Amino acid sequence: MSSVDLFLMALRNLTKHKLRSFLTILGVVIGATAIIVMLSLGIAIDEMFTQSLQSMGDASVISVLNPNNVYMSDSAPDRSLKLDDKAVAEFKKIQSVKAVSPVAEVYLQAKSGKYVGSVQLRGIDASVMADFGYDLSRGDFLSGKVKNEAIFGGSAAMNFYKQNQNFRYGSWPTEAPIDVMKDKIDATYDYRVIYPDENPAGGADPNAPPLAKPIRLKVSGELKIMNDYNVDYYVFMDIKEVKKIKSEQQKFEQSSNPNARAASTDYDRVMIKCAGFETVEDVKIAIEGMGYYVDSVFQYIDQMKSMASGIQIFLGAIGGVSLFVAAIGIANTMVMAIYERTKEIGVMKVIGASIRDIKRLFLLEASLIGLIGGGLGVALSLAISFAANKFGGAALAGMGGGPETKVSVIPLWLCLVSLAFSAGVGLTSGYFPARRAMKLSALTALRTE
Repeated sequence: MSSVDLFLMALRNLTKHKLRSFLTILGVVIGATAIIVMLSLGIAIDEMFTQSLQSMGDASVISVLNPNNVYMSDSAPDRSLKLDDKAVAEFKKIQSVKAVSPVAEVYLQAKSGKYVGSVQLRGIDASVMADFGYDLSRGDFLSGKVKNEAIFGGSAAMNFYKQNQNFRYGSWPTEAPIDVMKDKIDATYDYRVIYPDENPAGGADPNAPPLAKPIRLKVSGELKIMNDYNVDYYVFMDIKEVKKIKSEQQKFEQSSNPNARAASTDYDRVMIKCAGFETVEDVKIAIEGMGYYVDSVFQYIDQMKSMASGIQIFLGAIGGVSLFVAAIGIANTMVMAIYERTKEIGVMKVIGASIRDIKRLFLLEASLIGLIGGGLGVALSLAISFAANKFGGAALAGMGGGPETKVSVIPLWLCLVSLAFSAGVGLTSGYFPARRAMKLSALTALRTE
């Protein structure tokens, strides 16, 4: 018999008992839908974890923390280690290190016209900004030659608000109130410069130091929004400039409080850009071997992937139970078909149908049940996924997801695998009934009423 004849005969046999075929296919639809939807939830959770990691920073960048700023007693590094230029030079020698930048940070108050705000100033090596993946939306990178030259992160201007209006009691602005490339911006470590009405120079203390001279920021550029909190809300300057500001701030604080502790001359931390994501672990081990404490997004990736895989396996197993029940239904339907069509099988053998053709016919019928059920299951799953994303997206917003976070994600490969798996389940379920039909004696089959 030709393959076309077998296919048409299989379809005709399935349509003879419409209700039975429908119920059997329905079982496959429910099983396929269950497993696809369950896996799609796990995939969506995995994507949410990935988005959360991306917001934490570039996974190929690691930070070496100043030993004196690490407070984890169980893994505290050697406090005698220095995070200075000598250490930076040693880090540059490590294989697979693409770029190294020391970091110094200072928190300043700022003012621009009628707007005030905070500036989280980060000093880095101006020559390696591009190597660390910083991308400008406008302007130029730091030249390292202009005094007080700065680059604003993509969302740093959102830290400004109208003076005498506490933004905490109003709505967060939807757009920056100042244009950092055009407006004059003064920053200072002296609170009185920004808020003279609240704390006039000297105040009631005749020994108060004179007002600090504000720092006029010369903004050369603004970065694109990278959805990275460690970049978007910072203002970047050449590290030499920031070290000068920190030194002046230290002198100012000691003038008003002689007992103020002297600030460390070491860097706050050192950022290291690895040659690739796959080299991060090797670089991390090398630095930890020197005695330093390393912080990296990379250390969270394996934990999150393991968690996401566990969730997917658990959810997939729940859906698999439904598909297993559907497989039993297919096997039951095919066994019943053999009992009902015993005489028909005998006739087929008598008129010359080969044993192989009879086996193929029953396997094809079982596979069609699995394939049709799988196809309908994919369609139903896509509909459920669409509804879940449309009406249930807000549910994940409070779990770390953003506005684009999806509740369910069904990639193309999952649809194709589900179709193949459903057809395979049907084929497997029909194998033993097909063998039974193949082994029936033609004479015995013809005598069956």
